Amino acid sequence: LTIDDFENKIVELLKIDLEIINNTLKEMCNDKQVLKDNDRIALQYYYDLENKIADKLLLLQSIPPQKYSQNDIEEGIKNAQEEQGFEFTDEQLAGIQSILSNNVSLVVGLAGTGKTSIIKGVYKIFSLGTRINQCAFSGQAAKRINEATGYPSSTIHRLLGFQGEKFTYNSLNQLETDVIILDEVSMVGLELFWSLLQAIPLGAKLIMLGDNGQLPPIGVGNLLNDLMNSG
Repeated sequence: LTIDDFENKIVELLKIDLEIINNTLKEMCNDKQVLKDNDRIALQYYYDLENKIADKLLLLQSIPPQKYSQNDIEEGIKNAQEEQGFEFTDEQLAGIQSILSNNVSLVVGLAGTGKTSIIKGVYKIFSLGTRINQCAFSGQAAKRINEATGYPSSTIHRLLGFQGEKFTYNSLNQLETDVIILDEVSMVGLELFWSLLQAIPLGAKLIMLGDNGQLPPIGVGNLLNDLMNSG
């Protein structure tokens, strides 16, 4: 936030004297709790967290993806279309091609716009033996994507082996996987997303599905919109 916006909002909401706000901010900057960058401020912890997330996404994306022959792609799309009973739109075909060509993908659309159909098309092209893990923030969403694709799904916590205070899978003990599908990305807070990213090995694909009509997460961050706006 800009310092002016931040201070004006606090004065408006809490009726606190501006001098107190300035002094408190100065103390928090000295204690490295708040980062001040020209006329903007951020909580240091979340600023660092967002940077770590960006760095890991760029690292995953930098690894050359597995290549698929045109014949495999056409055969997989044909099988998917026969199974679902309708043909993909040009946009969906471009989405399938983009997912195959990149190790980090974001598929965004309102409910019912065909996000899962794109995933099913991609699955038909993946070679046999591809290790796929599907997960979502909520158990209900995990159940839905399991029913739609036929692949096992779980919550993010279950996938990472949540043990009360920590996860079994992390940067030192990563998941044995080739593809991670994350549904409901709009509902995932920064801390949980970072826990998932740390457990994804280099060379694996991360495919995120999101509905930008949904509410933002209860936790900190606005992950989906930030990813969409990042370029």
